[in-house]
Amino acid sequence: MEEILNRLDDKKIIGKVTLTDGAKLNVPKLSLSKIIGVVKFIGTDGARLYADIRELLLDESVGGVEKLTLVMGELKENQLIRIFSILLDIEDEEALSLDINEMLDVLLVYVEKTNIKKTFLQIRTLYKALYNKEMPTFKDLMNDLFPPEEVEKMKAQQQAAQVQAEPSHGEK
Repeated sequence: MEEILNRLDDKKIIGKVTLTDGAKLNVPKLSLSKIIGVVKFIGTDGARLYADIRELLLDESVGGVEKLTLVMGELKENQLIRIFSILLDIEDEEALSLDINEMLDVLLVYVEKTNIKKTFLQIRTLYKALYNKEMPTFKDLMNDLFPPEEVEKMKAQQQAAQVQAEPSHGEK
């Protein structure tokens, strides 16, 4: 019986990440309670956060990089890290202590060991069912941050600057 319980317990961990100090961080399997926790965070704190940021995103007087800087300035570290603490079953303070490479390693474990695309789609569906709102896609967020018209305008300006910088055939 103990052997069966140990086998079941092993299935709760889908990978391990080696931290900078050499310690190992278990990456737990996604569970329904974790998914609900993420959806709840997105539906409450995340929705308020997006509402605050959306005003900045729609402000046409501010350009792309400046807009990104302002948006990042509005976010608090503990808000950014909350999803990690939910997924990893750790306290927010522990999640805050992870460096960027450790966080990316955790994301890689989830991408490699789960069907993350399906999970994200299910989170969006659950969010809509619970809050009767569409959860913005990453593409929507990027389009708000860097509108396609602005990106095209910047590309055209860069190309024009390149053409002006190139010597004409008569100048060689």
